[in-house]
Amino acid sequence: MQKGSNEGGSSSNHGIASGGYRDMKYIEDYDYKFCEEVSKYEKLAKIGQGTFGEVFKARHKKTKHFVALKKVLMENEKEGFPITALREIKILQQLHHDNVVNLIEICRTKATQFNRFRSTFFLVFDFCEHDLAGLLSNVNVKFGLGEIKQVMKQLLDGLFYIHHNKILHRDMKAANILITKSGVLKLADFGLARAISLSKNKNVAYTNRVVTLWYRPPELLLGERSYGPPVDMWGAGCIMAEMWTRTPIMQGNTEQHQLTLICQLCGSITPEVWPDVEKLELYNKMEIPQGQKRKVKERLKPYVKDQKAIELLDKLLTLDPSKRIDSDNALIYFKMNISGPPGGMGTPPGAYGMPSPVNRPMGQMPNAVRVAASNLQQNASIDVGSLKAAEQPPLKFDKALEDFYSTCDEMELHLRIAQASWSQALRSQRYTPVPVANTRMDTNASSEAITYQQYVSTVKSQVAYIQEIHDSLMELAKSITSE
Repeated sequence: MQKGSNEGGSSSNHGIASGGYRDMKYIEDYDYKFCEEVSKYEKLAKIGQGTFGEVFKARHKKTKHFVALKKVLMENEKEGFPITALREIKILQQLHHDNVVNLIEICRTKATQFNRFRSTFFLVFDFCEHDLAGLLSNVNVKFGLGEIKQVMKQLLDGLFYIHHNKILHRDMKAANILITKSGVLKLADFGLARAISLSKNKNVAYTNRVVTLWYRPPELLLGERSYGPPVDMWGAGCIMAEMWTRTPIMQGNTEQHQLTLICQLCGSITPEVWPDVEKLELYNKMEIPQGQKRKVKERLKPYVKDQKAIELLDKLLTLDPSKRIDSDNALIYFKMNISGPPGGMGTPPGAYGMPSPVNRPMGQMPNAVRVAASNLQQNASIDVGSLKAAEQPPLKFDKALEDFYSTCDEMELHLRIAQASWSQALRSQRYTPVPVANTRMDTNASSEAITYQQYVSTVKSQVAYIQEIHDSLMELAKSITSE
């Protein structure tokens, strides 16, 4: 639909951010009715600068709920909404997870003659009190081992979720990790994020001018354009190490300097440690230090007070992206080797994941699974019959289905953890007794050590138990969605 023309005489489409209209009445009638006015929020203070816009702390005038308003910068846009902002909105509307920032809505200023009939747009997010970079730079904030583990786990949970939803963050750094006052971590600032191409063409190319320099992986510094989730995992490794060192571990001034620092920590980049690295565009153009030994464990040992955490950091800071640990296996490794009691950051509302398969009482369905399945069954019996006739699935059923699939995804992960634990037990000849809680889920009850044979038997039973629940969930989903 078109209306009127711009000063040059060319027609102007009515996209989300077109402007320069002369017809005041038309503007008042149109006026982006799909976006509410930002005036319903009271701006309190400017709190930051995102990748593509300013960020303000604000409060809803009626509900008094605190939010963050991210202003979309339009100065460089002659016409139309910035593609970077559109991409961020599209991605955020797909993501719904405790450890990913929540996009509440999109608001705008009213288009009037005083702003040349151009609305300013704001993305509205739940407000988070802290960012990790600010906390780490504050000498009065102390992070204990339990608190660091809590941050690490939530960071891996968030990455696991976005990667399984085929999204690359592409700007992992401490400043983009938000933390609420109750200790819930949120991956934020998806201004550089993009969907992973599902094309069978392996030569799909992305820009390598992404990721803040101090957190940029070696493959991007060497010109790689066909990259994937490993770029985020490198950033996660840098952030996790920073939790102990309290400062970024590699602070290069230029791309060449950053690559040199990487080699000094992770060893020289050679075809022996990274096959096919010579094929990268900048491999023969950058000065790559030779004769450098890998010193990740050695350098981090004085700071990191957990040997298994050092092992995980070593896997995350692997030079060859094809060998770098992914979010699935990093989360499995964490839950099997590092996970400990939460620290004093506050207990996040709701449980992040279910108990370890080894510690789950037999014969008791996990609460998250029971609730999700029950909600889905109840809503299905009411709403499935009207699904085909409805233009959109009833909201109640849609939400139950979303929660259910989320639970299925989590069961998939825990099945893998149980299977890995079983395999580890079968291979292991050196065994440390594992405490097993009693079946009443009494957190104060004493635990007793079990023998190696009992351990193998227990984990084997848990694998079968989780597999049975998982299969039942998938069958239920299949039967409901096929009706």
